[in-house]
Amino acid sequence: MTVRVGIVGSGFMGRTWAEVAAKHAAGTALVAVTGGRRGPTLAADFGIPLEPSLDAMLARDDVDAVVLATPPAVHLAQTLR
Repeated sequence: MTVRVGIVGSGFMGRTWAEVAAKHAAGTALVAVTGGRRGPTLAADFGIPLEPSLDAMLARDDVDAVVLATPPAVHLAQTLR
């Protein structure tokens, strides 16, 4: 089984987790990214869709897990979504 991963946040940690999901973690596939000013570049670099919001990411049928690569102050609100 492949776990399909969405990344929230496109800074250093977003790029790091994208690299892990796409190339290094067996059984994972990177499927989408949302958030941050670097989001369009990150999505283009990995050939994945850029979602306009966290809600759009969560509405996707092909996202099994979400990595929060955003500032810690927003993790609780994002997790509760």
